[in-house]
Amino acid sequence: MHKKIFRACGLFFLAFLGASQVATAGMMLKPDLEKMFGEQFVVGDIQPGMPLWPLFAKNPPAAEAPEATDTSSTDTAAKPILMGYAFETVDFEPVRGYGGKPINVLVVMDLQGKFLASKLLDHKEPLFRSEVRTAILAKFADQYTGLTTKHNIQIYGFQATPYRDDKTANLHGIQAGTVTAKAIDKTILLSAASVALAHEEAATTGGMAGAVVGTAAKGAQHAVNEYPTKLSWPQMLTRGMVSQQSFTRVDLERHFLGTKSEGGDKLAATAPNETALTVHVALVSLPVIGRNLLDEEGWRLLSTNRRTAQAIMVAESGPMARMSYESQ
Repeated sequence: MHKKIFRACGLFFLAFLGASQVATAGMMLKPDLEKMFGEQFVVGDIQPGMPLWPLFAKNPPAAEAPEATDTSSTDTAAKPILMGYAFETVDFEPVRGYGGKPINVLVVMDLQGKFLASKLLDHKEPLFRSEVRTAILAKFADQYTGLTTKHNIQIYGFQATPYRDDKTANLHGIQAGTVTAKAIDKTILLSAASVALAHEEAATTGGMAGAVVGTAAKGAQHAVNEYPTKLSWPQMLTRGMVSQQSFTRVDLERHFLGTKSEGGDKLAATAPNETALTVHVALVSLPVIGRNLLDEEGWRLLSTNRRTAQAIMVAESGPMARMSYESQ
């Protein structure tokens, strides 16, 4: 997206940090999901390329026994039937609430884009710290159970009577929590859109079996349109998604006083206040940042490590950058 910017960058690398250093990855483990959904589903292992827990039918029908004349196979074991996926919204679209921290919701979605469960896992909202107030947030998040990615969802006042049909869902809001309600809505819908759209191509080309396709992907597109995540470089700078610091020629010269490199910049004396180097830093493992700075392939590669580590991008530009790509 920002090829022109990074073509002039002198240094570009990704640094991976342990999950204990930056706690933005999901919090659920397989035993947690088995405790919650074990009576309904068989919980599979988390997928290596994307933080999704596959859910299989609890008692799938056994395969038919081979005919007596067929001695090539005696396998009658039941084949697992994929029913849906469980995922945490913080792993896909970590939307910040009123408190400035991402709200994390556990979502279970079937292969048609229907939400089988929507449970609040974690939040840092200052007005909802007590058990009673947290229960209000949990009750709001639970309203998405039974809805689909195709629904047109509207949030009304906290005293409103919820209504839903095949196409529309009117939900009750949260008293003194309008921003929080919108954040929960956004993180659920955008995360579901990410899951559905990411699997659509694989399923179309015969890749991942049982991927979320069809109505799920089509319905997810409206969520992407409603909450656009395409941001320009200036927008990302303004919102603090990319931090930058600039150094003048005289700034850099001071750092090399008394060393062999002192006086290496011949222009420091004649143009001391000229910007010589600008360093850009971004936490690209956050989806809203990474997806705007990396191409699709880069984001897919990064996502394989995102649950156990975080990635920081560091880039530099300017006449004193370590290398120049102007000739490329």
